[in-house]
Amino acid sequence: MNPIYKSLLIDGDRLTSYFSAQGEGEVRTRTVHNVHAIEEKSIMELSQKVSEWTERFQTPSPEIALSDTAHFRRRLFGDYQAYSKIAIGDSRLYQALIQYLRRNYSCLRYPGLEAIDVLGVWATSPFPMNEPRLMISSNPNLAMIPGDWWNPKLPATHPVTSSRYLADLEFFRQALCGRSADNFEGCPGIDSEKAQALLAPFREAVNDYREHYEDWKTRIWNMVVDAYLKAGKTKEDALLCARLARVCRYTDYDWYKKTPLLWVLRGRLT
Repeated sequence: MNPIYKSLLIDGDRLTSYFSAQGEGEVRTRTVHNVHAIEEKSIMELSQKVSEWTERFQTPSPEIALSDTAHFRRRLFGDYQAYSKIAIGDSRLYQALIQYLRRNYSCLRYPGLEAIDVLGVWATSPFPMNEPRLMISSNPNLAMIPGDWWNPKLPATHPVTSSRYLADLEFFRQALCGRSADNFEGCPGIDSEKAQALLAPFREAVNDYREHYEDWKTRIWNMVVDAYLKAGKTKEDALLCARLARVCRYTDYDWYKKTPLLWVLRGRLT
């Protein structure tokens, strides 16, 4: 039986991209002419999906995570490609769904962050303490966030829990191999399989992680930088890739200035 979550945060970018893409496909057929009818149908289907999820996880008041279009990755890397180009295009249907979400649900949107980062800072926030909360998204980068999450596109029927240990390993993996879906490369010659092999000694050093976390983290980063240098790249190249790959957590955001804190090898990551 599913646990009862007090809080549920849904990735609004993925949700609206999916239903707008479905509707746009219908609009482009020769037999469909009423765009307003398509909007109503898409809104109804989207609403039904949210209701289905809230009933499934027994959380009556979900929140929706939305992206800031001027998020920090686009400022760092001009060729960065977000998951859904429809979000920044002229899709009338996409905008209609976004407006529907804003009018009918509690939405979270922070300056400089994509929706996946909103999920990250929300899931790792210490306030309120010990509150069972669940993230819902089809974004594979959920694995980089410590906490409970559920991907509706995967066959698993129950939520997955990512520990900080596993989330950190996933972050360093992407710092090595980049993320082709978002159009940024990692270290030349290192794909996901090779990155996993490089991380294997650190994955096995569980006691080091528990007892000497800062040293464990520093040794991984030194390995990442060394891999870039051996491939003819620089430490700055490694740092840029890590910053693009990093899904923000609560401590990666300046809550006074309302701006993301770019990743560096600093104090304890939470």
